[in-house]
Amino acid sequence: MGYIITVIIVLLIAAWLFGWAFLSKKRLFGPQGHKRHPDIYVMAMHGRVKKHIKKGGFDSLTQAEKVCWNVLWLWRLVQIGGFENYYGESFADYAPAAADGLEEIGAKRFADIVRRANKMFGNDRPPKTKELRKQQLEQMTEDDREFLYQLDEEFINCVDDFQVLLAEYIAAHRQEFLRA
Repeated sequence: MGYIITVIIVLLIAAWLFGWAFLSKKRLFGPQGHKRHPDIYVMAMHGRVKKHIKKGGFDSLTQAEKVCWNVLWLWRLVQIGGFENYYGESFADYAPAAADGLEEIGAKRFADIVRRANKMFGNDRPPKTKELRKQQLEQMTEDDREFLYQLDEEFINCVDDFQVLLAEYIAAHRQEFLRA
């Protein structure tokens, strides 16, 4: 009897930890899903965007899906390894669009930081190819690198709640994500 109670308690705790949203797509994708679990909601919608990319390529995405894709990859890669990490990946091909996307979701502080990082390459934007960006990163002076590290810190410590802002943006454009 004690074993059964222990199992039930563990299952209840697991369900609470992972959120009831996993148990109900209707709750997660419903009009209030983004308020219950913004992080899970963003990841679920990002997964839908990934499916749309596999189906028709990046150009087949709606504007809202492009915003979600660009800003989430920017946010992830800078959080993991800073701007050098981000600019070393193909996702940074869309760095100016990512900055605009941050502005569009209401993350104005993040957008300002990204625009300042983009200016490090001249012409207000990094080169469009990963190889050219890597070359320019390798040629940066120590002062430039230090400035980029300062921007990393500013980005990581930014007080804007990125997940909530992105979840609210996605919820406002929900139909663009829920298309077939």
